[in-house]
Amino acid sequence: MKERKDISNFYNGYVYIFGAGFCGKNYCNILAGLGFNIKGFIDNDNSKHGKKVQNKMVYSLNDITLKENECIIVAVLENYDSIFEQLSDRGIKIELLFSIKELQESEWLRHKIDSIICADVLRTISFKQNIRSEKIIRIFYDAQCFTMQKTGGISRYISEIANGIANNDGVDVTVLEGVNISSHEFDSRVNIPVSLKLDRALLNDLYIRNRINSKLTNRYLEDAGTVDIYHPTYYEDYEVTGYRKKIITVHDMIHELFNMDEETINKKKKSISSSDGIIAVSENTKKDLVRILNVPDEMVRVIYHGNSLNIDVSNDERIIKNPYILYVGNRSGYKNFELLVDAFSKSLFSKELCLISFGGAEFNKHEKCLMDSLGLTEKVIHMAGNDRMLANLYANAEIFVYPSLYEGFGLPILEAMHYGTPVITANTSSLPEVAGNAADYFDPRSSEELQIRIDSLLNDKDRRKLLSKAGVDREKEFSWKKAVKETLKYYKQVLEI
Repeated sequence: MKERKDISNFYNGYVYIFGAGFCGKNYCNILAGLGFNIKGFIDNDNSKHGKKVQNKMVYSLNDITLKENECIIVAVLENYDSIFEQLSDRGIKIELLFSIKELQESEWLRHKIDSIICADVLRTISFKQNIRSEKIIRIFYDAQCFTMQKTGGISRYISEIANGIANNDGVDVTVLEGVNISSHEFDSRVNIPVSLKLDRALLNDLYIRNRINSKLTNRYLEDAGTVDIYHPTYYEDYEVTGYRKKIITVHDMIHELFNMDEETINKKKKSISSSDGIIAVSENTKKDLVRILNVPDEMVRVIYHGNSLNIDVSNDERIIKNPYILYVGNRSGYKNFELLVDAFSKSLFSKELCLISFGGAEFNKHEKCLMDSLGLTEKVIHMAGNDRMLANLYANAEIFVYPSLYEGFGLPILEAMHYGTPVITANTSSLPEVAGNAADYFDPRSSEELQIRIDSLLNDKDRRKLLSKAGVDREKEFSWKKAVKETLKYYKQVLEI
């Protein structure tokens, strides 16, 4: 973008943070933890001016005249060019402006993290282990997904696979959770050499957590000796050595197909190119992987997920008393939630039922405006909670609708089927592969077709019973036990043993 600037020149000076919202408050703590002197916030919102955030004053841009040894750090990771233009148009020199992304990419910050944090964490940790029998296959999973997710599909996948494989004879499984935010639990046979949930503001930053975990991973492999299988849990390059074979799991090709996050795309390419074997979670994901990245077909093994949500809620009281249609997951972009809202608004049953959206963030301003324009303000309800609540919602829904334009696998379909909930889903990507003959399908570009499918199924009790039974049977075809068995078999195949 611009010629790289030297942030270290301002380390002993004063910093203003542009943006007094969530990101600004978070990075105020992070920068203070790194030793920067935070003088205050700058924000365009007039209502914040003259007030304090994080015990720092919020100023208008007109109030600021940068003095010697003062700079502004823009607290957003992307799309900060327009803010730079706005600030430079107000007479602020470009060399006094930094984005968080520029800061993260600086060698100076890397050195600072290494000297302040990594040294503290690594000083007290040693991974020296006893020499193990040569007959034992040593399998190692790194911290990446546990660094990103408290709960979530990828971290749940890794925990299910690691727990399952650890209960086989002749294997030694290590999961290095590192500095993490995870709530997943592991079987006693899984080796967890370090799991840190440190109460430090610095660790709110994913970049910093990854930096520490990279060093922890390399320290482990130096101390513990060569592992047979290194299975990174996402696409970050920890520059790891000390393993015989590397396996990566590709969960979907969403970033490539929808032009999302070029950085993740590039990291994925690099990780795939350095791997000895690749697991894809569906035949459709494999097909897209081979087509888009020119990966040799023979390098990719398809291993399906299982369903982890199997809580018995048959004796639990209904959370929602009135009849409802259920949607589960995030709602942005390719998830196609707005098409479902539009179809629901046209349904003959929209006055009798409500639409429950479970998970994801609260409805945003745009979604609320859409619902208001369709007269659905009181009919579309957002909910969030634990697995038991989700199970209750599945078990008591009239139907479950999954309108996504693309999924690498589509786990919520299996979850709904486990509870006998009739499923309507899109006829694209991996969804027919997972749902088989146990769902009704529609074109995800047509709200009219979805509305017809919804009304037809709600109007046909016998069809709902048929799909309910078919779904229960279909879900049983997918299991973590089978996934574990096939994964361990694939590891051995790659190791040629």
